[in-house]
Amino acid sequence: MSNYENTFLYVGPTGFDVDLDALGVDGLVIRPPVRRGDIHALLNEVAEPGRLIIVDGTYFSFPAVGHIELRQAIEAGWEVWGICSMGAVRAYEMRNLGMRGYGRAYQSFFEYEDFQDDEVALLHGDEPPYLSMSEPLLHLRGAISELLADGRISKEIAEAIVGELKAMWFGKRTLPKVRDMLAAHGSVLGISEFESLVARHRIKRQDFLQFFETKPWLKFA
Repeated sequence: MSNYENTFLYVGPTGFDVDLDALGVDGLVIRPPVRRGDIHALLNEVAEPGRLIIVDGTYFSFPAVGHIELRQAIEAGWEVWGICSMGAVRAYEMRNLGMRGYGRAYQSFFEYEDFQDDEVALLHGDEPPYLSMSEPLLHLRGAISELLADGRISKEIAEAIVGELKAMWFGKRTLPKVRDMLAAHGSVLGISEFESLVARHRIKRQDFLQFFETKPWLKFA
């Protein structure tokens, strides 16, 4: 059993505008987006194993957290969770190696045949509050699906836009860019209307909040 008084949370842009001090976990230690070597350093820093919650991580400006160091944490008795972003990616990749995944971002790897890890990626600042400069394709998929369900775009247009976005570097998937793409296909949305549409589909943020509301780790206690 993990030492529940020893919980480390690696979070960046997904936790933007969230009161991290009010998440309701005793002894929670907040760390920035995880980088290669951070978990290895933590294992040398903390003697007693506890819980790791990987939310955000680097993969563009710095090397991504390694599978080996996460595996070492699991083998050393740490309870390792991955959600939302880099955490969901590693949880999916290591689902048979003891890492636990949670949420719709994690489940998307099972639901979509063409789902790739860059769909949860976004460009953001390197320092708090990690301001986002692009939008994850995961969120844009949901917004486009809503427009399709409402009859505001056709299936062909929806597939064409998602296909174009998939072929695009994740840092270029910005709200103005997608709004222009929709307008080029005849679907003109106001700025506030479009921003509200995308906000309803910010799955990573929803997963993050629900994870701490439901505390799924308690069933393993």
